[in-house]
Amino acid sequence: MHDSIQKESIQFNFSETSEKAGNMPKTWQEREFQNRESWTNVMEDVKTKYFDSLPLPQNKMCDRCQHGLILQGIKCLTCCEFFCWSCDQLTHSRSPFHHRVYLNENTMQSVPPQMFYDINWCAVNIGACICLFNRLH
Repeated sequence: MHDSIQKESIQFNFSETSEKAGNMPKTWQEREFQNRESWTNVMEDVKTKYFDSLPLPQNKMCDRCQHGLILQGIKCLTCCEFFCWSCDQLTHSRSPFHHRVYLNENTMQSVPPQMFYDINWCAVNIGACICLFNRLH
């Protein structure tokens, strides 16, 4: 009896696997294309959810000078504050290890320590100096 149950389960698993295999692309290239397509769809969903979690709120003000952030701004994930271009440069030119993010209505992008924005929100590389050690005189 045990042998008949085992044979039935093997046949069942084999037929189930055959059905799945019939639906799968047969070549490696087809499977790779299908996997990339699936991953692209998942990544778009992940990216959308992440962007939605850190939006630039409407009518948001700079947390330092209270200047209105119209459609774009900088959010420092370390300070947990929003900044206008001017306050960001004043604050973060001396805090290069803070994690800053540029936000506008469509995108969110990490900002490297040496990059800041001008009054027109154009990226400017200022080549920030990072002092790692303080010498005692």
